[in-house]
Amino acid sequence: MGISDPRLCFDCKRFLKNWVEFQLVDEQDKLLVNQSYRLISHGTPGYVRQGVTDGFGVLREETLLPHPVTLYIAAQSLADEMEQRPLREIRGEEASVVKPKAEAEGHQYCYVTIGQISDGLPVIKEWDPKDIPPPYHFPNPEPKGYQVHPLNQQRDLTAHIQHDTYWHIVKP
Repeated sequence: MGISDPRLCFDCKRFLKNWVEFQLVDEQDKLLVNQSYRLISHGTPGYVRQGVTDGFGVLREETLLPHPVTLYIAAQSLADEMEQRPLREIRGEEASVVKPKAEAEGHQYCYVTIGQISDGLPVIKEWDPKDIPPPYHFPNPEPKGYQVHPLNQQRDLTAHIQHDTYWHIVKP
């Protein structure tokens, strides 16, 4: 018999010994601090962990069941922050400055777009919300978050958004 809600288990220490840690950085390897997040475990979908990334862009959740989890970052604050950040000259995961560093430190690396990790669509001035956002940055019509499994590993997540995203949204 599984645990449907960790708050109701009798022997929690036996089951709740998993953790997950993410470090959020932009494509220049600059930290994404004070970003609100929600983490939902597939073993306990009604039990949501939430918080903000710390001064190192890190979020860590412990005492989790050994099920996949889905991470959502607040779309508006992430878009507002990323809009202020400079772009790399060379685009794409192949040219990432974050990936070699993460792998050298033994961390898993993932290159994501704002739409792959956000909890929805941000509100952008001069953008008609009825318009379809750029599919590269928002590949799914509904937010799916970023799902990981197994737990007990650090993951470095590069949240990637280009300024030209706003140009394409505002000026189709």
